[in-house]
Amino acid sequence: MIRLTVPAKALTAEGRDGVQAELARVLLCWEGAPDTAFFRAQAWSYLLELPEGAQVTAEDGQPRILAEVTVPAGALSERRKSGLVEDVTKVILAAAGLGQSEALRVWVLIHEQADGTWGAGGSVIRYADLKALAAGGADAWVDLRRTAAGRVAGGSGSAAGLRPGGDRGTGRGHTVRCRFGDPGRARSDRAAVPDRPRVRGPGRRGRRRRRCDAR
Repeated sequence: MIRLTVPAKALTAEGRDGVQAELARVLLCWEGAPDTAFFRAQAWSYLLELPEGAQVTAEDGQPRILAEVTVPAGALSERRKSGLVEDVTKVILAAAGLGQSEALRVWVLIHEQADGTWGAGGSVIRYADLKALAAGGADAWVDLRRTAAGRVAGGSGSAAGLRPGGDRGTGRGHTVRCRFGDPGRARSDRAAVPDRPRVRGPGRRGRRRRRCDAR
């Protein structure tokens, strides 16, 4: 889940239209979620716009933008956290029409939700359950509900990792390293998010869907 808090009029009209979906795709990619309708529907992205004058600093009244990302504890390695922060910042800068020199006006906070403290659909969902959902088919959610019900009675569950995502490029001069939705994404963490990713050139303006280049 991503919660984006911005002062009024801090985003361009075009940026405001697409920034939430763009941030959701970036988060899914760095989490390593599969490109399915189920997981896309769980990538919630909120936009909170503050009234004029509601945000200032001790120095000036220039707009600052805060992105808060909530993920299951253990979902992101330190390297993937770094990549997520970098890409979220670039998406926000593009949406606000700002250059990289203004990056300090964007803060990203990552909140790691402790295992067993997140519920969805009336059940407590653990990180291992998300891995099962990622690997399962159409009946995975039904199976998960049964597992969760059994766990309440017997007490069990462990944490496990999802596969990492790949790398992508974005337009407006902001190169985003990892994006969601490439059918050819790599299967290993090292291959999926390399330290020096290949990126594609700028995409067309407006609503875009980009491909990862990870091998």
